[in-house]
Amino acid sequence: MSYLGITVLYSIKLKYVPIIEILVVSLGFVLRVWFGASVISVPMSTWLGTSIFFGASMIIIAKRLAESRLHDKRFVRHVILKYNRKVLSSVEIFAAISVILTYSLWTAFGQQDFITQRILLNISCLPFVATVARFVYIAQKDGIEEPEEFLLSDHITQVMGAIFITLLTAGIFVNS
Repeated sequence: MSYLGITVLYSIKLKYVPIIEILVVSLGFVLRVWFGASVISVPMSTWLGTSIFFGASMIIIAKRLAESRLHDKRFVRHVILKYNRKVLSSVEIFAAISVILTYSLWTAFGQQDFITQRILLNISCLPFVATVARFVYIAQKDGIEEPEEFLLSDHITQVMGAIFITLLTAGIFVNS
């Protein structure tokens, strides 16, 4: 019921409120993962939930920045006109640092009942940091309006992402 309530509030009012609209959309990603974990009876680590929140925020902010830079002001969402680009850039960097920190904490302390050996998870932090840093670099330099297009076209990010996913998957399934 909370997801439905948040979605309705967002659609009616919150999508017009700067920063709050980003936080609400990010919370939606966390709730979807949390609901999915509860369906399969797997507890979700607080660190993982927080990491998802900051990762979603970073991506959403990148989209807002690109939209504010690349489009005619007459054709952007109303909330975009309320944002200051320098503030959004700073908040994106904060979100990137936060997602790196919370992911690192998840690899160290999250899901302790399920993952006993953590070395591959800990190593997965290296390509994760590189991928996040590359995303923010491109977002700040050129803009990333469509993150899925960026992921499909940036070969460096694809390689770092593949290394990350391999280490993450091995860290969860091989070491547990």
